[in-house]
Amino acid sequence: MGSTPLYLLIISGFTVILLAILNLQRRIPNTRPRRIRFKRIHKDLALSEYESFVFQLSYSMKYLSDNSIGALIVVENRDNLQKYVILGYEVKAKLTSEFLTTVFGNKKSALHDGGVIIRNFEIVSVSSYFPVTQSNMTSSFGARHRAASGLTETTDAIALVVSETTGNISYSKGGKIFEIEKDNLDVICEKLFQVLSFYID
Repeated sequence: MGSTPLYLLIISGFTVILLAILNLQRRIPNTRPRRIRFKRIHKDLALSEYESFVFQLSYSMKYLSDNSIGALIVVENRDNLQKYVILGYEVKAKLTSEFLTTVFGNKKSALHDGGVIIRNFEIVSVSSYFPVTQSNMTSSFGARHRAASGLTETTDAIALVVSETTGNISYSKGGKIFEIEKDNLDVICEKLFQVLSFYID
């Protein structure tokens, strides 16, 4: 039997994602964490847009953690990550929790592996791969943690990780891994507001 052409696998993967998103939209509750206020927000960024961005990320990570689904989500800062974007599948999609949870949640999809790259509130790549750190890490950290650390050692990006083994949530900055309390959505939101502070003047 001949192998399936790559373009058919990609089309099939996106079709599965779109169908799953429609299903998830009916199931994800319309809940919001308590409002978190800042004195100043970037002049080109509305507070409501920033809050929505952080909430979508936070809800996604909580959902993935609760279901022990591994994920690697990279948020671009000043350093351009285009060379990693083109290593995956380039897309241009609004960041939603439905999209993120579907990409990582469908383990049979070719898009499940690797990481998602976010630029200016949009998902610009899925299934991207990053250099792994050569530093010694605790055995509790897996391949996603090593990739997150490797990328943030050489760029100012923030890498968010959900462990498939434990469901633990963490982020990487400057090559280091920091744990985030996974059981409380408000706590996750507050931490991501701090971690993504490069969006704030």
